[in-house]
Amino acid sequence: MPCNTGQYSDPGASACSLCPPGKYSQLQGQNECTLCDEGKYSAFFGMMEVARCNRCAEGKHSGAGSSACVASQSVTIDGREYKTLQGLAMQPFPMTYPPRHYN
Repeated sequence: MPCNTGQYSDPGASACSLCPPGKYSQLQGQNECTLCDEGKYSAFFGMMEVARCNRCAEGKHSGAGSSACVASQSVTIDGREYKTLQGLAMQPFPMTYPPRHYN
C-alpha cells in the first residue's frame, strides 16, 4: 500500500501507520521508518523528515531511534571512555570471536 511521508506500511497491510516517536519517513511508499541518529530524538508520531530529529541538549544523550534524551555521563574503564545512560554503559565491552564458553 503506498503511504504518505511520515507513514509506513508492512508488506500486505491494508492500512498505513504513522512512524512512531524516534523515527521518520521522508519518502512515500515506505515499508519501515528510519531511526533518528544517536544523539538526536523525536517525540512525535508521523515525522516526515530527518530535520525533525532534534539534537539532545548539552549533557544529555540518546540512542538511535529515541523519543527523548536522558542525562549522560562518561565512565572510564581500563583506560577506555564509555558514555552511560542513567548508569548503564551504552557501548558494549569488546567481545572475542568465537565467543568463549565457561563451565
